[in-house]
Amino acid sequence: MSELREQWRSNGSVLLPEDLVPAGEWEEIAAEAQASAQGAFDRVNEREGLHPRRDGSITSPQRCRAHPGGPALKSLATSVRVLELAREATGEGNLVPVRWGLKIYEPGDFMALHRDDVRCSVTFSTGVIGDLGVMGWVPSLRAADNTTVVEYAARHGLFPDEEKPLPIPYRQLQGFDGWAIPHHRPPYESNFGILGTFCYCAL
Repeated sequence: MSELREQWRSNGSVLLPEDLVPAGEWEEIAAEAQASAQGAFDRVNEREGLHPRRDGSITSPQRCRAHPGGPALKSLATSVRVLELAREATGEGNLVPVRWGLKIYEPGDFMALHRDDVRCSVTFSTGVIGDLGVMGWVPSLRAADNTTVVEYAARHGLFPDEEKPLPIPYRQLQGFDGWAIPHHRPPYESNFGILGTFCYCAL
């Protein structure tokens, strides 16, 4: 079993090699992201509490800005080199890229405990600009039913810290089982940060 596969099986996350994406490509993505920030739209959900959906995903309160990204981010999200490693890690040989984009964080922005869209068999994220800190992470609830997740949030809150958080790497790709494992973005404490993210779906 490969190291990537072992990472995924053990805790539902995988850190791809640091040298997978050349520095020049990261600079191109960062420049594109910085320019995109001015045209980002508000991503706000003021509805209280967790709201399970039929597909197993869970929505919750959030506040940040978002942008679909540009050609440089799309090129990375659809690259064969990333896709092959994602397939190796997950054991899903039929993964395909389905979406990509940027999230812009300013002080106090957040995403409460949630689960990603069912199409996100594996979600990749990376800090493109700034220190993105950590992602709240509850791997003990991997594949738990939604009722269990809602009850957990009722006991521990929308930003639970009972389990070790998952650091968000800077310009290095980290994949995680975002549909099965509840996670959250605690209130952002730095001045400005841009997160790059994309999803692959197992057909």
